[in-house]
Amino acid sequence: MLQLIKTGRIVSRARASPSLIVLITLVIVLTFSAQAPALSVLVSPGAGLSAGTSRVHPDTNLNLLGSNFNVYTGNSLPSAWVLQASLTSPFHNNYVGGTFYSEVYKHSTEGHTLFRYRISNSGTTDIRSGNIAGFNAGWQILDSGIIDLGGDVSFDQGDVLKLKRPAIGTQLDFAFEATKNQPPDYPTEERLLAVGQTSSWFYMVTDAPSWMIGQATVQDSGSSASPVSVLIPVPEPLTILTVFASIAGLTGYVYRKRRSS
Repeated sequence: MLQLIKTGRIVSRARASPSLIVLITLVIVLTFSAQAPALSVLVSPGAGLSAGTSRVHPDTNLNLLGSNFNVYTGNSLPSAWVLQASLTSPFHNNYVGGTFYSEVYKHSTEGHTLFRYRISNSGTTDIRSGNIAGFNAGWQILDSGIIDLGGDVSFDQGDVLKLKRPAIGTQLDFAFEATKNQPPDYPTEERLLAVGQTSSWFYMVTDAPSWMIGQATVQDSGSSASPVSVLIPVPEPLTILTVFASIAGLTGYVYRKRRSS
């Protein structure tokens, strides 16, 4: 703090502009942010999912178009991930019916969260896709994929084929279909969740520190069930607003100091 005050006096005497102070402060903040340690993922390297991107099942026999998500094949989840909450939500609308399961785990030492989901189909039609609202762009998805305890990366009935985060980054899309890497037609591979089946768990590791109840949608080709209650991340406090508030306060201080000199 003392060094900051001394620096402020030196800058003031040099009649530095407020914009220069803003620039210097922002560079310092970004430098310290860049030095933050990487958070743990479920499978390394993590299959990150940024806004406007998607990932597909890694089974080469499916020959899907796009980057792959991960498949966790350990016998159990690592002990560092501690279960915090679970939610079971029945849904039904017209032909679409079943149960949506969601769980949230928190890393015991690093404090970030893992969300996993699965769906059982007790309706009268196949489930094709769905989405989970609330995956805002204010935090990162560090890893994504499916969980196949004691299994392998090969496709199992019930696996999702595609995970997607739209460009606006406010939801997570999941689908039991994906585009095949077969030019020039690029047909669609369908492995829909049939009546009576339960999906594999699909997961997201995020840098969000907590969670809340949000909404999901489940759909077939012609109808959907919504809203379905699920667990979703609560973003970290918007620290960038705090940074800019501090910058604004410092700029105002320097400006008033110059006016009074």
